[in-house]
Amino acid sequence: MHFWCSEDEKVKFVEKLEDQVGEDNMMIIWDLIAQTGIVRNGYEEVMGAFGYGKRNVEGEEILNPCTRNKLLGKNILFKKRDSHKVTRCGWDGKSKTVITYVLTDKLIGGKVRNTKVTIKWVSE
Repeated sequence: MHFWCSEDEKVKFVEKLEDQVGEDNMMIIWDLIAQTGIVRNGYEEVMGAFGYGKRNVEGEEILNPCTRNKLLGKNILFKKRDSHKVTRCGWDGKSKTVITYVLTDKLIGGKVRNTKVTIKWVSE
């Protein structure tokens, strides 16, 4: 879900995502370019208390289908230091965010005990 996509493309993406949901033992790991943030208001069932930053529109657009389909955001469920949470660092070296998510259904979600980000910097 990229911020440069049209609204129509975003809607089609969410529809495709929801078409795939419903299978037991499902896990989605995807760079969604969405920021769910820290505040859980209304999303307590799908995200933990350990998000990062502020929610953007795309974050809301991911949390809504998660709520409808009972998907858990596993990498925002566990407490960890920022270096094991952040999945994107800005070119300025200061801005950081979480844009890649591990989503599971509740059945397999209970089996996922931890998630951790490791960033490998590639130099040319």
